[in-house]
Formats: sequence, structure tokens, C-alpha cells
Amino acid sequence: MRFHRLNGHEVNEFIIMKLGGSIITYKNRWMPTLNKDNLKRLAKEIGEAWSERKDLALILIHGAGSYGHVLATLYKILKENEYERRLLGFAEIQRLQNELNAKVCAELQNYHVPAVPVQASASAVLENEKLVHMDVKAIEGMLHVGLVPVLYGVPAYDKKLGGGILSGDEIMRHLAKHLEPDRLVHVSDVDGIYDKDPKKSKDAKLIKEITRDNLKQVLEVLGGSSYFDVTGGMVRKIEELMELEGIVAEIINGNREGYVRRALLGEVGLGTVIRS
Repeated sequence: MRFHRLNGHEVNEFIIMKLGGSIITYKNRWMPTLNKDNLKRLAKEIGEAWSERKDLALILIHGAGSYGHVLATLYKILKENEYERRLLGFAEIQRLQNELNAKVCAELQNYHVPAVPVQASASAVLENEKLVHMDVKAIEGMLHVGLVPVLYGVPAYDKKLGGGILSGDEIMRHLAKHLEPDRLVHVSDVDGIYDKDPKKSKDAKLIKEITRDNLKQVLEVLGGSSYFDVTGGMVRKIEELMELEGIVAEIINGNREGYVRRALLGEVGLGTVIRS
């Protein structure tokens, strides 16, 4: 998508970046807990890149981390006859996600990024936890104006289930299909995709690039590892990214200082690159 902003700057690159919940929160804590140091550093890096690149259009998405995953799991296991409690759970998780989004946007604004909270669930419709509709016109308009929309995974209305979890990955895929960015950047807590669990195998090797030529081999390796299943369904994520033809995606480690800034400034190859 190429366009001129209202201030006259031409956009030469459009990036959608997702900040994983494991990066901006302490994901495994029972109480919602922000990783303030990480969030401040990442916001600073995004702010530096934003100020340097007047030709950049940017959408940010962030995960839930400890602001959503624990509660979502608890409320999912409630029995059918506890419907009222499930509704309260849906509402509570929504509120917590809104709070996290406000904190993320506030930190970005501290570094002069015109970050605007965007509640995806306000227009999203799921069907069996698959996103089937979400309006993107307002988001597209924000990009033209020069704003940075900030979306987040959140509970949403589901035609079949009543309510379901709209993940950040689903949002990213939907936006990519409808707005056609140049690049997708997943900011995770690992260097990329390995051929083995790097926490268990010292000889695990980083897979620097995934293409259609080595896709089958990579999926076979990942499919045999429980590690990748518990860290966000990596097999599914890769398969979905490969469906987005012409868009370069990359998984990078947000715990490595400077990587987010470098990625936004145009550097590719910091982690695992996925070329559809």
C-alpha cells in the first residue's frame, strides 16, 4: 500500500509489528504484571525509529501475556451451567486488556509515537475462534493521517460459541490480507525458529530462512516438538504466514537490545525470515 500522508510525506514501507505478551508482561504470573523495563525500552526503540523514518507507516499489535492468558484459561474450564460466571470472565478479561493497551500506548506516546488504542473486538466477529469479519477502514484512515494504530488480542463475539479469544496473530493475518503491508515482524522472546528446543538441546540451530523450498522439512521438525506447541502453535503460525503471498515476515528476539529499532529501520535477517 503506497500513499501520501496528509503532511505530504510519502510512505515507502508499511510494517505491521506484533509485540508478544511474553515481552511486555511477565506472562506466567497469576496476577497481571507489566514488564515495565522491557516496555519502556521497546517504546524507546520504536520512538527512535519513528522519528528517523518519515517514510514509514506502522501498525502495532500486542499480546495479552499475564493480562489475559491465565484468566482466559480459568474461565474456559468453567462448566456450561456456570454461564453467568463465564460472561463476567469475558468482561473482566476485556477490561484488563484495555488497561494493558492504555499502558502500552502511554509509554509509546512518551517517546513521541502517535499511538492510538484500537479495540479490535468492537467490530470483530469470530466463528469457532476464527476471525471472519473486522472493519479495517478506520485503521487504514489512521495510517493515511500519520497515526500508529495499536491493536491487541482480546475476547470477542463468536457466532458459534458466544464468545472466543481473538488472538493477536489472527488480527495480524486479517490486517495483512486487507491492507497489504510490506513486512510483518513478530517480536518474541526467542531468537527465531530452531530445529530443536534450544532450552533443552545445546546443538539446536537457528533456522535463518523459511521458504517454500524448505517448508515441509521445517514443519516436520517443529511438528515433533512439544516445545513449539506450548509457545503459541508455531507450526500453525508458519503455515498461515506462508499463505500471505508477497509479504516478508520475520520472528525476532525483543529481549535483544536494539533489534526492534533495527527492524523498523529496514534491517532484515535479525531472526528467522519467512518468505511466502
